[in-house]
Amino acid sequence: MSMSVKRLGFLLLGGFLYGASLVVIGVLLTAAGHGTNLLLRIASAPVSFFGFVPSIVGPPLLWAVMSALLACAGAKPQRQILALVMFLHYFGVLLVPLFGEDGEGKYLERVWTVNPVAVLGGGSLYLAGQIVIWLYWSRAGRDYLQHSSIERSKGRC
Repeated sequence: MSMSVKRLGFLLLGGFLYGASLVVIGVLLTAAGHGTNLLLRIASAPVSFFGFVPSIVGPPLLWAVMSALLACAGAKPQRQILALVMFLHYFGVLLVPLFGEDGEGKYLERVWTVNPVAVLGGGSLYLAGQIVIWLYWSRAGRDYLQHSSIERSKGRC
């Protein structure tokens, strides 16, 4: 098995587990309807604008796809596609407060009072994942620039 296939499998699994972990913490924060679904909406943006079910199903799939693109981030088209998809995700995150339910702040405050560790854990997990993605993307870019133009023209992972 080639190294790129192993890397792809590892990153796909990592992305899926990252998204699934965000869903688990996000569901805990919803507190059976008495909490906040903010983490679910952020983790799956812009898919979360289509309702609650896409907010549950979206993160594992979204981050697995992002990880697949990340596995090939040494090739120019995949680097550009990943950067565009991440931009769309962050744009969706910025829109989350505009399309949120009324009183979301009240529910977030309630959950913070009851379980601040879960709120901080969910937010920290999301941010840590974003940092890892961009660090990996940056490293792949340096590797891309160091390869000869002949190798880059192949456009492979």
